Amino acid sequence: AIAESYLEEVVLQAYTSGGYSGSDRARFDDVDDYDGLSDAGVKDNQGNAMVALAHYDVSIAVALVSLTDSVAAKKVTVSVSGVGTTISLVGYRADY
Repeated sequence: AIAESYLEEVVLQAYTSGGYSGSDRARFDDVDDYDGLSDAGVKDNQGNAMVALAHYDVSIAVALVSLTDSVAAKKVTVSVSGVGTTISLVGYRADY
């Protein structure tokens, strides 16, 4: 559920905007802003810690890929670690 929540947040962003380049997640405005995000303990999209989920860590990687018919897309991998295991979910955000 944690990975799904983060993944949904990312893929609902614009494919690209070029507007914001900082590390304040509350100001992220496109998919690329999430590349390299690493939360020690789950946080909401405003950066507030979710105390009950503090023992889970989240990391996000974004990579440019080409889908069929040369459609540009970004592959988003969200990994959640905790309680001795890591789960990763992958989603795609196409440039349409």
